[in-house]
Amino acid sequence: MSRTFELLQRTGKTQTLFVGSPTTEVPSTPLEPKWDDAPAPNPSVRRLNLDIEGLGREESLKFVRRVFLSQEADAARAVVFSGVERAVGSTWNCVCAARTLAAQITGRVCVVDANFRHPALHRFFGVANSGGLAAAVTQAGSITPFLIQLSDSNLWLLPSGAEMSDLSKYCTPLEMEMRLTELRDQFDYVLLDSPSANQYADALALGVMTDGVVLVIDSESTHRDAARRAAHNLHAARVRTIGAILNKRSYPIPQFIYRMMR
Repeated sequence: MSRTFELLQRTGKTQTLFVGSPTTEVPSTPLEPKWDDAPAPNPSVRRLNLDIEGLGREESLKFVRRVFLSQEADAARAVVFSGVERAVGSTWNCVCAARTLAAQITGRVCVVDANFRHPALHRFFGVANSGGLAAAVTQAGSITPFLIQLSDSNLWLLPSGAEMSDLSKYCTPLEMEMRLTELRDQFDYVLLDSPSANQYADALALGVMTDGVVLVIDSESTHRDAARRAAHNLHAARVRTIGAILNKRSYPIPQFIYRMMR
């Protein structure tokens, strides 16, 4: 799998995070939802506690600092997470990054389920998949009523709100971009989960509207050609590749020794 990783590194645009995820994406203990009626930032809300254990927590923190909290001019505020293929842990890693980021700052973080074909973020947080982004892009008015604040924290969720094969039948790219702009105005950071970059054009379209895309690769199943095709498609669409996450990385030596060696 190192050849796939090296391929993405050679683009000169990727940063790397190794985050372990479950073989199947099983939600952690659901968080208590609260409907948000106040769009103004509230610095008094508590930060979300981390529930990411072991090396995954360490690497997630490293990734968040590198991508979102860097002092560089190109630090990202709105990022799309997309698997090279389906079911490689994109949703899980998006959740980990959102929780980690929310725990590091007092600002507001919004995680958005833009995977209308296979919505899953609502299950991770134990809320209903109703209203959400699908309703927001097809209705007038503020996006605020469709947002869910999680456990009185600084993390909000915008579920997909519906499962559909082609959102373009219901809204235009301009309408989607306007909603994303509204989210960027209300939140310090916006993280979006999207369908597979190689199966659908959603990640490309959303990548153009945001600061770029983080590709998620499965170390056990993703082939070199698939990773190369995803990276090429992003480059051809002039979408910035912010990072590459190598998921389910195996450790031939004990992890505590590996950490001492880094």
